[in-house]
Amino acid sequence: MLQPLKQLGLSLTPESLPVVSENFLFQWELTKTGAGVGIMMDTIGDKEPLVERALQDSDGFVFPIWLVAHRQLKSSKRIRVVFDFLADSLAELKNNGNSAKSEDEH
Repeated sequence: MLQPLKQLGLSLTPESLPVVSENFLFQWELTKTGAGVGIMMDTIGDKEPLVERALQDSDGFVFPIWLVAHRQLKSSKRIRVVFDFLADSLAELKNNGNSAKSEDEH
């Protein structure tokens, strides 16, 4: 996490982040309680009244999201329905994020 933040021009060391968690939900809950700074998708963070953007002028981070499924995707209707829902939802988030950025630029 340090390297992407350094690329934004922040001068940080490992000591700058005394509490680090690989558990995303734990990290988000710590952020919401004000225990530190966290990273969240803008579509979620912007809706959370307990947090505010720390780097207003930043474009944020761009990272790939992979959606993978067990081979039963081909044979299980239940798995297929969930997979399709997740794929559609992720595509919608991506498209909404791109259109929001386009609107901000105009």
